[in-house]
Amino acid sequence: MKDIQTAVDSVRENIKEFARENLNSLTLKYLGDVVNEEYKKVGPKEIADASDATVRAVLDRIDESILTPLHKEHLFTAINRARSADRPSEHDQIICHYFLKLREFQRTDGTRKANFRVLRSLFRVYQGQKVRL
Repeated sequence: MKDIQTAVDSVRENIKEFARENLNSLTLKYLGDVVNEEYKKVGPKEIADASDATVRAVLDRIDESILTPLHKEHLFTAINRARSADRPSEHDQIICHYFLKLREFQRTDGTRKANFRVLRSLFRVYQGQKVRL
């Protein structure tokens, strides 16, 4: 039982470390993208597949100590404007560019967490009892 708990703790730590490293990387790469004006490549086509529910879900995962509900609403409005504009404003392009990066990060993070839940379930089945998590 102790070896299973050790494995679960190890996987949990790997997920936390992945999130920390990739958030730092996301921030630094985004800064480079802004300097290189990569956001100018974002148009309605790049953001069109993001439903309102997806946009809200991504924004809602950002803690309110970082973005207030008012800021989140501003971002949501800017993303919607960019989706319907022939030529989004630079401001909206910058917001959409970061949204796309954030959505990709959250997808990757979500996949890792889903894999962790599967692993945890397998351990429970293997042991025939619940593992303390």
